[in-house]
Amino acid sequence: EQATGDLLRPSSEEFAEALDAYRSMVQAVPPQGTEPQAVSSAVSGVLAETDESRATIARAQGSLEAREAVGIPVISSRPPLGEAARIRDRMLSFYTGALELVADLENVSGYLTELGSALPLIDNLERALGQPGGDQGTEGIVASATPVTDQLLADLRAQVPPEELGSLHQSLLAIADTIRQDLEEAAASADEPGAEPVIAALLDDARDELVTFRETVGAAFDTALGAGIGGQIRTLDRRAGRVSADLAE
Repeated sequence: EQATGDLLRPSSEEFAEALDAYRSMVQAVPPQGTEPQAVSSAVSGVLAETDESRATIARAQGSLEAREAVGIPVISSRPPLGEAARIRDRMLSFYTGALELVADLENVSGYLTELGSALPLIDNLERALGQPGGDQGTEGIVASATPVTDQLLADLRAQVPPEELGSLHQSLLAIADTIRQDLEEAAASADEPGAEPVIAALLDDARDELVTFRETVGAAFDTALGAGIGGQIRTLDRRAGRVSADLAE
């Protein structure tokens, strides 16, 4: 029993610290339906928590690995030590999964940090497109909005999304490309007689696409949670609950 205590007493304290760090990291993920700017602002908080979680969890993992149960000079089949070994394995499973989650959240946050640089372009594009019935004129709108859209497309094409946000990234590219096509069609129709309704519809479509772009960015963390990270969190919560129950017995 002394060997069991030598294994579990410090391990349980480290597990509690690691679990607190893990929960703080998960709680830093913004809630559903967040605005794009709020998503961008939340990224720094997520990254701060992943840094802390990595350090705390890795420290607990390393300490537990150094206390190898089978190396303690007690008959390994003795029930208390056997149970301690099982708890140790469950702790290690939690630590491994939690560190994988840290890496995945950092990948998602890194991508969103780069995507955050596009938000000023979206604001500029919204101003360039103006409001329906405005006095900018088709030529002025197209001349102002086209270079901004081209820069947005270039920035998006230069980014490499994590697996969890691959579909979201493709959606953003498609939206930006649709806006570009609307502008091209509006420019091509500018000199055609009676084309005003067609041009107005094209520019309205571009404005609607811009709203969709913002909504898609705002759903980035929701998308990542639905694409696998949410499942990781649920699995880790179950593992942590089982270890906590074991330690409480």
